[in-house]
Amino acid sequence: MNLPRLSPELAKLTRHPWMRELAQAWHVPARIAAAFLLLVLVNVVSFRHYQRTDLSENGRFTLSGVTKSLVKSLKQEVDVVAVILPSSEIADDVRTLVDEYRKAAGKKIRVEWIDPARQPDRTEAIKAQHKVTLRGSSLIVARGGQRRVLREEDLVQRDGSGLINKFNGEIALSAALIEVLEETPRKLILVTGHSPAPELQATAEELRVPGSRQNVKLEFASLTTAGIPSDANVVVIAAPQTDFSPAEMAEIERYWSEGRGSLFITLDPDRATPRLKAFVRALGVAPRGDRLVYTERRRGEPDVKIFSVAASIRPGSAITRDFAGMDLSLGGRTESLELFPDADMIRAQNIHLTPLLVADPRYWGETDFTTELIRRDRSDDHAAPLYLAAAVEKGAVDDPNLRVDTQRLIIVSNPSIFQGGLERDQTQSDFVMSCLNWLMDRTHLTGIAPKEPARYAVALTGKQRNQLERFILWLGPGLAALAGIWIGWWRRK
Repeated sequence: MNLPRLSPELAKLTRHPWMRELAQAWHVPARIAAAFLLLVLVNVVSFRHYQRTDLSENGRFTLSGVTKSLVKSLKQEVDVVAVILPSSEIADDVRTLVDEYRKAAGKKIRVEWIDPARQPDRTEAIKAQHKVTLRGSSLIVARGGQRRVLREEDLVQRDGSGLINKFNGEIALSAALIEVLEETPRKLILVTGHSPAPELQATAEELRVPGSRQNVKLEFASLTTAGIPSDANVVVIAAPQTDFSPAEMAEIERYWSEGRGSLFITLDPDRATPRLKAFVRALGVAPRGDRLVYTERRRGEPDVKIFSVAASIRPGSAITRDFAGMDLSLGGRTESLELFPDADMIRAQNIHLTPLLVADPRYWGETDFTTELIRRDRSDDHAAPLYLAAAVEKGAVDDPNLRVDTQRLIIVSNPSIFQGGLERDQTQSDFVMSCLNWLMDRTHLTGIAPKEPARYAVALTGKQRNQLERFILWLGPGLAALAGIWIGWWRRK
């Protein structure tokens, strides 16, 4: 039998076993080197590509959609100087939050951390540079000559005993960023003279708080005296109870047609405002004069007529991009709106119409709502989809690279969109603020605004504390010990 001949190298190794062992010994360092190289590659990849997860209560370090859009839209660098005492109650919260802003903005936000106890000279230099006085922990947000100082108390809310129950860091920091970026506050005008003073004041309070967080200043104006200020960014006509005179309508039309007019109009369907509705109808949105209603059947009782509306926020616009799948509940009565996007007159004016709110499909538009007996009549009543809010934009161009000023209007056929007090749904407040930012051409601020994450404390009586203490110290460990004894006995058996 002829065997294959070995190569000279293999034959040499065969003649000298110690060389064969040496060759095999190189396998160990080679494997170690390969494992080390793999470890380095894994660390490099994980450093450059990673996913952060917010595991805090209420997700308080997850930035809102508005904040993310804000920091990504930065065109100039912003300095954030954090002068934080290590003993501060919110030192860790501030550090984590500012780090989230820095990561979201990339190189557009430069952060400097200063410990005033260990860096007194640097603290004094910062005071002189920004011409501010610092007491305790503070955040300085600066861009060029604009600056905003946030004290520790601006970032938190305390309860009656002085304990922190809310950390409002994102709200305060985003407001400071908007303020230093825009310099001049946006002006929001609320029209007076056609609504009762208490309702008008309630609307003003609903707009003032969220507006102040986004550098918006609220003012009142009467159309019969001074008229609409020339520097008004948005004019709000909130559910007028009486119609406008021809002179007042002329003032509204002048503001709309001259320059970049922006109007937010809400209607009360139970009040006659023919001139205002005619103005809206000329822009392609016609109030139908019906009432949205559905009947709820209850066993053994007459059908209950429900006029308060459950509405869904329609996707597909810059206003509602963050509200997919969200709903609103509006009290009072609502009439449906008919949109005419394809009418020749609307196309000739280069007007684009977008529905924003649509009623739940169980509702219908009742045309004979004055009678006691309300039944769905498919021949006369209006069927779904029933719109109760729409956006109107005049003068827009299809080229996304070409930016032009457009005239904008929001129409809502329910008077309670601005109402509800402090307990109203947060989604409703965010939707209103998103509409206002769109009207002010601040699309980077449309969406869900920063929240106020709260810290909740559980109040226990003395008896409950004693029971909890006994369970922790005795019952829990005792049960664990008995379980161990039983398992040991069972295994032996």
